[in-house]
Amino acid sequence: MKVLIASSEIVPFAKTGGLADVCGRSEGASQDRRGGRLRPPTLPQRGPDPVPLFGAGGGGPCPLGHGEEQGIVEETDAGGGVRAFLVRNDRYFDREFLYGTRDGDYVDNSERFTFFCRAVMEWIARSGRRYDILHCNDWQTALLPVYVKTLYADREPFRGTGTVFTVHNLGYQGCSGTTTFR
Repeated sequence: MKVLIASSEIVPFAKTGGLADVCGRSEGASQDRRGGRLRPPTLPQRGPDPVPLFGAGGGGPCPLGHGEEQGIVEETDAGGGVRAFLVRNDRYFDREFLYGTRDGDYVDNSERFTFFCRAVMEWIARSGRRYDILHCNDWQTALLPVYVKTLYADREPFRGTGTVFTVHNLGYQGCSGTTTFR
């Protein structure tokens, strides 16, 4: 069974809390892992050349809203024989912090992680890879199960693909301010 673990954090590349630890230690060392490239110092020295995801040689740009956005996927070693595929788009992810500053969330977080989810889907579709399950982690990857069942449902790599969505902390739902449960 091939499982892709989609996450905006994974040790040793990006970490704010337990999500990165859980995704970095997920069972099955031979599984692919996906993390978000969010700050240059979080990446180790470059391994193989970046694999084009969109743009020149990569099959075209990534659709996003009413436009398109460019990005690449960088493949690197996550340790223990695990390969990590890191989404790179410096406009969205080359920032000092992962989700915001002490003054609040980045105002474009919804756009940033919509791009992240579309980039994952486009990379799978264009790379020829097939996964039995996409394991999605927290709000940053919440659009992946929706895309599997809607926008990408008729595309070959996603026929028969299941999804699992894990919420690691109900307090972080992708919204600024205080969340009240009633």
